[in-house]
Amino acid sequence: MTTQSGLPAGVSAFVGRERERATVADLVAAARVVTLTGSGGCGKTRLAAEVARDVAARFADGACWVDLQAVNEPGLVAPAIGGAVGIHERPGQALTDTLAEQLHPRHLLVVLDNCEHLVEVCAELVGEFSAACPRLHVLATSRVPLVVEGEATFEVAGLPVPEANAESGGTVAAADAARLFEVGPGRSPGTSGSGTTTRRPWPRSADTWTESRWRSNWRRRGCGCWRRARSRPGSRTGSRC
Repeated sequence: MTTQSGLPAGVSAFVGRERERATVADLVAAARVVTLTGSGGCGKTRLAAEVARDVAARFADGACWVDLQAVNEPGLVAPAIGGAVGIHERPGQALTDTLAEQLHPRHLLVVLDNCEHLVEVCAELVGEFSAACPRLHVLATSRVPLVVEGEATFEVAGLPVPEANAESGGTVAAADAARLFEVGPGRSPGTSGSGTTTRRPWPRSADTWTESRWRSNWRRRGCGCWRRARSRPGSRTGSRC
């Protein structure tokens, strides 16, 4: 029976990255270890979750998710993996040996999310389990590669924004970053909560962003933050850092 253990549920529609999603799914099928790399907040975790859901049915034992964000000690990585896959330490046997032994027959995808602060121990464990478990596949997210044998890496970039000289509203709205801005929790792109089409004003230029009356989390490429300007009622002008 195929399972999806612990995979995070998306709170909104997954926007863009259709090509990346398909490419990473193919990499997971072809390589035993795949690492999604990129800067913090670029979308590695969400892409990994969507790919894991896409490919779980290809694995007899499904896919399981290991979130390492809150794990701050190298010695806690193996227990985190064990807890996710349902394997616990046996008396008189190291947990890593127990994991390798019990994972050996499984056809399973293990997703290790947020490896960058524990990259050395993650690399050691992934290398050990890959050697001992011929049907185990690992999909990791990290700001840097794990550097293990047979690893395939895929760099995740930020969503493309409209060109600075884009004058057409359709051109701007078609950009993945604009589509992400438009989608709220539980909605599909281009619709409101009632299912009707929602039109939003868009900037003429990504470099001279003019904020709409709706609150936004838009971040201009190359700028790490957004500061909301004080303005008179009805004003649409925001300020950049």
